[in-house]
Amino acid sequence: MDSLIESLLQDILDGTSKINLADEVEKVLKDETVKKYLQDLINNPDINLNDLLPPSEKKTPEEELKINLEAIILTANRTPILIEDDTFKEAVDPLWKDPLENARKHIEFAIKASGRVQYSFSDRFITIGTAWLVTSDIVITNRHVADELANRDSSIDFRGEHFSFDTSLFKVERILHIEKTSGPDIAFLKLSTTENTDGLNRQPTSLLDRQPIPLSESTKFTPTQNVAIIGYPGRPDSKDEDASLIARILEYKYDVKRLQPGNIIGVTNNSIKHDCSTVTGNSGSVLLDLETGKALGIHYGGNARITNHAVPASVIKQRLQELELC
Repeated sequence: MDSLIESLLQDILDGTSKINLADEVEKVLKDETVKKYLQDLINNPDINLNDLLPPSEKKTPEEELKINLEAIILTANRTPILIEDDTFKEAVDPLWKDPLENARKHIEFAIKASGRVQYSFSDRFITIGTAWLVTSDIVITNRHVADELANRDSSIDFRGEHFSFDTSLFKVERILHIEKTSGPDIAFLKLSTTENTDGLNRQPTSLLDRQPIPLSESTKFTPTQNVAIIGYPGRPDSKDEDASLIARILEYKYDVKRLQPGNIIGVTNNSIKHDCSTVTGNSGSVLLDLETGKALGIHYGGNARITNHAVPASVIKQRLQELELC
């Protein structure tokens, strides 16, 4: 093997390692698919595991190795990808390289329709989630996100990218509907159709330049079906035992637009289960079918690397029709 990290990871897969891994990492390693993927990484001569590592911290060599191993395991075939200039770079992860490239046109379309939900506080914006266009001037987000917007000066920023100070702000004119707590976790917001360019030396764009993401009409889902969410993962809760590790996986870059691939892992009458890597800030993200480019649903919560949940597109479409919003 070419590196110490590969040798230690092989020991973990063989069950001979003496490194005490975090409980969450141990749970992930019980998944035979993850173990096979990690073994394939080790055996692939074209892959350098060091390329998959988050930035280094000032730790002892032993602590650094442990964190690096946990990072590789936790992000096995689920690495978040930064979005820049309404597109994304080729995936380093060999499992997702072709699926994402083949779906690039669909993904870039959805990127333009997805934005960061935020409100003004003093001289800055507070990020509370994600939203995406379902009609020409209406976005959908989660109920628990919209609840934070009451009586606040709020907007949707369709940019919010790393390495960019550019914005594409559209004011939330009013909250059209917030579902009751007994219903699905969704809400609809009406946006201004003219961009807010205060402080910017350029002409405003029109919201109508962006197209809504079409809702899927399919009710049949295939296990391991390739999907992705587009959202704004934020700073992990300091009380989370894996907060430091999650921070490193996100490279300490919070509230910026990312692509997070994954698979469908189950379906119930009111929820689609998926395994895209998510944290706070992803609430309201579109669950995108990579094959069709249509929205399968809207992400609303779950447990990272275990099970995440999305409200199905059929429920969204039904509410839009009942409220006469489409």
